[in-house]
Amino acid sequence: MIEIEHRSPKEQIEKNIRKNLENSDVVYEIASDEIAKKKAIQVALKVMFRLRKEKPDKDLKVKIASINELKQSGFREWFEVRNK
Repeated sequence: MIEIEHRSPKEQIEKNIRKNLENSDVVYEIASDEIAKKKAIQVALKVMFRLRKEKPDKDLKVKIASINELKQSGFREWFEVRNK
């Protein structure tokens, strides 16, 4: 699980996503607010587009939500980005 704040640089978010996807097929990102969530989605799309070419045989997922969304949904609703 990765925690994202609005001041987190995109490079750091990308590094964390890639590192976590080496160990797992699913990465969960919790954003501090909507700005951080939008940034995390942008980076996840970029990373997954690249991984589609690098690892076409793996089904990788990044699930993203803000803290407020998770509280309201009881940790059931996530925005999902896949490499397939």
